[in-house]
Amino acid sequence: MLFDDIDEIRLENWHENMQRDWHQGEHIAVIGSTGTGKTTVAHTLLECRSFVCVLAVKRYDETIDRFQKGTKYGLSQYRVIDKWPPEYSYRRVVFWPRPKDIGARDGQAEQFYHAINHMYISGGWCISFDDAGYITGTLGLGRALGILLSQGRSSNISVVVTMTRPTSMVAQVPKEALNQCRHVLIFKYTDEREMKVCSEIAGISFNEMKSLQKLLRFDSRKGFSDFLYVGKDKKQIVRSTTA
Repeated sequence: MLFDDIDEIRLENWHENMQRDWHQGEHIAVIGSTGTGKTTVAHTLLECRSFVCVLAVKRYDETIDRFQKGTKYGLSQYRVIDKWPPEYSYRRVVFWPRPKDIGARDGQAEQFYHAINHMYISGGWCISFDDAGYITGTLGLGRALGILLSQGRSSNISVVVTMTRPTSMVAQVPKEALNQCRHVLIFKYTDEREMKVCSEIAGISFNEMKSLQKLLRFDSRKGFSDFLYVGKDKKQIVRSTTA
């Protein structure tokens, strides 16, 4: 026990608990700087859901390749598609309309909006925004994400939103929408501005956030770090590093 209401738990045990605690219709925020392991953790979390769509935006992304290869890493394989909707039999997809040039981002925005709107109407999907900052900022889909977070539960939709700079996200998505995330994972930060926004999204005090951040470790050899989990009246330091 670290504080009166903070537990320390190993990553593998935490994953087992999340399979029980995360229900369809609940949202997850995964917040951390580049290289902390956000996508890796999100990939494992998505194993709990039946119909999954990962929205990928980069020209090339090695981490997204892991979704396609799947079984090599002990996880489900995903079909990579560049047109929506997927074939009926595909239950796990990466929607990846890759831009052909820098000026193609408007077309990419239209394709993502069409897919998001279709999933919102049909319901039952788990939608993972692998780079929410780009999708909401550059592609201008912050309002669409805000609606998914605020109203997705009524359509039995779960959203997993990963963000690198939460200060940028709150400029694109209403904070009250981000507060709809029932489960919040926060990796190590040193910037107090980012920590302040993290505390507001997680619903804990700034002082507590600063204290808990000091307990998090980053393991550059493995490429990911410990994180703070806040959800369902529970706060935990999740250890994925070695001491």
